[in-house]
Amino acid sequence: MPEVYLTFPDGTKEPFAARRILGRGSPANLEDLNLSRTQCQLEMLEDFEEEAIMNLTNLGQNSIIIERRLPCDEHTPQSKGWEISDVLDKGMAALLRPACRFYLADRPETTTVDITVLHDDGRPTKRARTEENSTRGVSPFGLLKVQGLPDWANRDSLGLSMDELVSGSIEWALLSNYMIDFGWLLQACPALCTVKDLLILQGDRPSAERLEQQKATATAAGIQKVTFHQPFVGQWGTHHSKAFVLQYSAGLRVIVHTANLIHGDCTHKSQAVWFQDFPHKGAHAPADMAPFGKTLLNYLMALRLPPSHKQIAIDVCNAHDFSSASAYLIPSCPGQHTGPAMHSHGHMAARAVLSKGLLQSRFVAAPVLAQCSSLGSLTPKWVCEEFCASLASGRRIDGALNQALGRPPPEFQLIWPTVEEVQNSNEGWAAGGSIPGSVQNVSKPFLQPFWRRFGGHPAGRQRAMPHMKTYTRYTRDGEMPWLLMGSHNLSKAAWGELQKKGQQLHVRSFELSVLFMPALLAAAVKHPHFGFRATKQPEYNPLHGLINLLQGLGDANQFTFWPLNHAAPAGDSSALRACMAIPYCLPPDPYSASDQPWSVNKAHPGIDAYGMKLENASAEPGAGRVMRIPA
Repeated sequence: MPEVYLTFPDGTKEPFAARRILGRGSPANLEDLNLSRTQCQLEMLEDFEEEAIMNLTNLGQNSIIIERRLPCDEHTPQSKGWEISDVLDKGMAALLRPACRFYLADRPETTTVDITVLHDDGRPTKRARTEENSTRGVSPFGLLKVQGLPDWANRDSLGLSMDELVSGSIEWALLSNYMIDFGWLLQACPALCTVKDLLILQGDRPSAERLEQQKATATAAGIQKVTFHQPFVGQWGTHHSKAFVLQYSAGLRVIVHTANLIHGDCTHKSQAVWFQDFPHKGAHAPADMAPFGKTLLNYLMALRLPPSHKQIAIDVCNAHDFSSASAYLIPSCPGQHTGPAMHSHGHMAARAVLSKGLLQSRFVAAPVLAQCSSLGSLTPKWVCEEFCASLASGRRIDGALNQALGRPPPEFQLIWPTVEEVQNSNEGWAAGGSIPGSVQNVSKPFLQPFWRRFGGHPAGRQRAMPHMKTYTRYTRDGEMPWLLMGSHNLSKAAWGELQKKGQQLHVRSFELSVLFMPALLAAAVKHPHFGFRATKQPEYNPLHGLINLLQGLGDANQFTFWPLNHAAPAGDSSALRACMAIPYCLPPDPYSASDQPWSVNKAHPGIDAYGMKLENASAEPGAGRVMRIPA
């Protein structure tokens, strides 16, 4: 057989022997480089004198990674190591040496092997892959980088990092989260070590011993002053909000995101983040605080901060101008809220904001879509009537309020990873520990028609399991009237439950999310403070791309939200289409007959992408553990 070559669309050609293949999606540092015979098939397509055209097909359930040995140079006579050149998911195939016209690639800027699928006649045809879509539009928020992804999937709005977001010379910092690995956090965000006054709000109830360890870590890192505070919540409640409030000499940065501050969450999972910088109030600033600032201050006061930090929070909020805010802040605070306060928390806060927005007629019957990483004990009445009533709110063009009171509720859909998606993820079974849906909650019959696959392909995150939480509505074409992102999982504890014939909202947990609407974004871009920077990093802010996109926009109704997988119709200008950084497709794929929703406390059979199996699953969420299968 002639020597097999890999040829890239840029003309680069090299022997197949210069590459190696890793089975089951293994990371590059594993020793076992073998593939089973049943996992892949190498098929001869054409045999020429100098070279052969062959097809490598993945027949197994797990991914195959093709890696390239980095070339040597005069300074490093030995190879520099390996880099990933392509990933073949289940059913995908790589065409080896695509020399003739049938196999030429039409993406000259790509750096990966052409991906093909075999038809019944044996002729390979190109399989549509996710393109470098971070430049197809702008998004008001972004995704955190994920280790091991191709460059395009970690660029611009798809490639934000915590160390750049939490950077610069910070004077006062409020850090809010559920789980915090303090030692890792200081290494990941070294700017925190220079903060003059640091307030840590955590929700996972650290022991006294752990608190002392954290204080010792802070002292060793050179932090001048650090305070650890655990906001009070009642039974079944948690402090779950994920945010930073960072004060600089030039202004204030507010960050709302979805990641626990631990290594795995910020490195391997699909996570979302929004941030905006706000300047000091000028001499001509309005006396009244802008709505975003009022909501932020009320939320901070509900945390019952230590006295010194309470006063700092009040002074900081009063000193800054929030009138250019690009999103609505949607908080949840524990309590039984009545009167006006009932409309300031949870799904009722979302209802209050959405009810003021104009809802185009094409969205009136649009389904409500939820994507989350944890499920509470849900009931049909709460999901289909109460929760969907809030998210279906909005004023139609004729002025009537569109919400599911007195009319059939909209269709509901729920994006939730399947067992197969977790099993084949970049963390294997271990990823399921961060998707705590118990089998008791997941298996409820009324939920079964709602399930939709996560996918992840539009953002290159099909193997990065979601820990982010997003909510939206969409038309059949994928257009969205709004999108909400933050810490709210799908539960009554997070969103609240109406009581006393709708006169009281009972909320159990602290949560914080941001709600994006085209009209607010369009107005924010025109504000003279929009684009303000409190510090130099990060160089890229997803919001700032809106300045060029919306320059000269006359009618805000012309500005619409679309998913990354959206392709504008031929001849249709996409100048006013913001491609929201959501990693799933719209419409999302429904479950197939063989798909099962992931449940954390069920013994799922089989081995994962690392050759591990799940065992010792019990009735307690997170009780399952993974173990390596002997070779």
